[in-house]
Amino acid sequence: MLRIFIKITTDANLPIEQTQEVMEKINNLMYRKGGEKLLRVSGSIGSEAGVMSIGSGSGVDHILIMATYLNRHEREETVSPKNMGYGQSGL
Repeated sequence: MLRIFIKITTDANLPIEQTQEVMEKINNLMYRKGGEKLLRVSGSIGSEAGVMSIGSGSGVDHILIMATYLNRHEREETVSPKNMGYGQSGL
């Protein structure tokens, strides 16, 4: 399997509901473009509640998405933004 991590920072004053909308749009885009090569997408906003971090914690303006694709032996093309059609997303 191939895992790709995507980190996004939104405006710090953006309400959590709008940050969720951004994440949903990106997830939907990934599923549309990834086709059968994309196995699953997992995302999180901010850091875990109740956990204290020094220097690495994040608020609701930070989105982390992990996409899992078929491994290189089970797909014909290279997985890259260009090959997957991720140019201008229109988000």
